[in-house]
Amino acid sequence: MPKKRVYVDSCVLIAAFKAFEGDVSDAALAALDDPAHELLYSRIVELEVMPKPTFQRKSHECDFYKAVFESATRVCCAEQTIDRALDQACLNNLSAGDALHVACAMDGGADELLTFEKRTKLPSAPHPGVPIRTLRSD
Repeated sequence: MPKKRVYVDSCVLIAAFKAFEGDVSDAALAALDDPAHELLYSRIVELEVMPKPTFQRKSHECDFYKAVFESATRVCCAEQTIDRALDQACLNNLSAGDALHVACAMDGGADELLTFEKRTKLPSAPHPGVPIRTLRSD
């Protein structure tokens, strides 16, 4: 059976690291460890999670993110991805960052985009481009 292709938003990685450190629910960590998932990410995710712990010399956190990236498939963010992101932002009233993640998930052939955002922040339009699932219960 083929694995479910799951594009992972940066907030899932941050929540997973906090779960690894014992600070929050481990739903994000469990999602990353799910053997039924093929994880996808983009350089945008790297840009969102790597600078701060790198600058602050938090090597444990950097190593955690790098391990996830090494086990996942990176989706290219090409010019057509930016065009798709602009279309998605206009169609669904998304921020630039959220639209880029949706577009990368679409271009990567993701079965879903996994996030840790509040449900109220998720696209409410009928066509977000890719199914979006949040790990939050609130």
